[in-house]
Amino acid sequence: TISGRTRPNSPSAYAPRFKQGATIVPRNCYFVRLHEADDALDPSRVYWAETDPQQAESAKPPYRDVNLSGPIEGVFLFRSALSKHLLPFRLEPAATVALPLRIRGSESALLDVDGLRQAGYRDFAKWMAQVERIWASKRGRKAGRQSVYERLDYGKGLTSQDLRTRYLVLYNAAGTNLAAAYLDRRSVPIPFVVEHKLYWAAFEDEDEAAFLTAIL
Repeated sequence: TISGRTRPNSPSAYAPRFKQGATIVPRNCYFVRLHEADDALDPSRVYWAETDPQQAESAKPPYRDVNLSGPIEGVFLFRSALSKHLLPFRLEPAATVALPLRIRGSESALLDVDGLRQAGYRDFAKWMAQVERIWASKRGRKAGRQSVYERLDYGKGLTSQDLRTRYLVLYNAAGTNLAAAYLDRRSVPIPFVVEHKLYWAAFEDEDEAAFLTAIL
């Protein structure tokens, strides 16, 4: 007779390299639609932004009625994607998100309203002041347990992301069927951050990224 394995397979060496993306919620506060903007966003410019109605469709109560608008400094604009943007071997055009994330070399950190003002970013400071008020109002007593910034960077899901390594392998965190694709960061004009609906791992070698995408 042929006996089966009595011990589980060893986990893949790649398993520890994959992490879940950031909890960019409430989406109405961060997913934006820009006016007078093209693909090549200029970090030194100021853009007029408003809550993106398409990306905010899946916002959960009590945030469905939240709609923000105002100027935002381009340095706080990023690309991101939800699971609906990910197809097998292809990432559909990504969404635009506005985040209080300052990048310095390989390090990144969140800035609160006071930090934004002190750094001279008065426009986005006004935007985030609105977000803080909405968070406090909608969360009620729960707002004291977790700030809007702690939620945004829950488990270091945002500040631990590798924003410089060239290739990102992405796969969906939920759904009936798994889909995977890899992204060349050089194909995106501004930094790309991964949302929690996707898992990611960063690689320097394109062949390795393509291999893992095919396996997934």
